[in-house]
Amino acid sequence: MKAMIAASMLAIALLVAPGVVLAGTHQLSLSPATALRLALTPGAGFPSLRGAAEFQTQGTQSEFQIEIEHATALAGQTLQVQVNGTTAGTMTISKRGTGQLTLASEHGQTVPAIAAGSTVTVLTGTSAIVATGTF
Repeated sequence: MKAMIAASMLAIALLVAPGVVLAGTHQLSLSPATALRLALTPGAGFPSLRGAAEFQTQGTQSEFQIEIEHATALAGQTLQVQVNGTTAGTMTISKRGTGQLTLASEHGQTVPAIAAGSTVTVLTGTSAIVATGTF
């Protein structure tokens, strides 16, 4: 009977305040999530390159991830990843021509501020554009 009453009270609370979930005596606010994705456009010197970037945030947590593939001409090189003209990090291209950079605030990493209209640029060590994109 107590379980039935507790379940009914929880259902009523969710109907009255759908953005709040009761957990014991604490209230947890559910923040809306944001997710932005883009397909990268290869630079002139890398026409077969493919890549994508994604930015996600929920509450105070955020994550930025970028991946490229079909970049065997760049195998072994370390590429610079810029967001809005500021270096966010680097990635090293594998023998198979793939590279990835993931930055997550939950791991104490600095995630760049990204919104619709933000730009991403991947550069070689000599500043040649490998790929670009806009969220």
